Amino acid sequence: MSNPHNAPWGICSHSWSDTSIIDNQGNMVCTNSIEYYATEETQDELEAKEVKKFTLIAAAPDMLGALEPFANYACDDWHTHGCHNCIAKRAIAKAKGGLES
Repeated sequence: MSNPHNAPWGICSHSWSDTSIIDNQGNMVCTNSIEYYATEETQDELEAKEVKKFTLIAAAPDMLGALEPFANYACDDWHTHGCHNCIAKRAIAKAKGGLES
């Protein structure tokens, strides 16, 4: 099985303010810093939000792989139909750049 996204991805905290997603080859997928807008009052809350966001982002390749088999059973009108297989196909198309947000 091919692994075009170098999954699994992991979370790397560089400091109190900087967090990155790293692929299985050690390449940085994305990074964010809260240094410029965090205050002592907001730091803990912002750090917790970053962890939640980065946990979801790090799971993206695994979720994409889990959804792909369901797309094979999508309806002909998958662009508008609401069944789970059609929702999966739209999510996959969006993740691969084939649908507008």
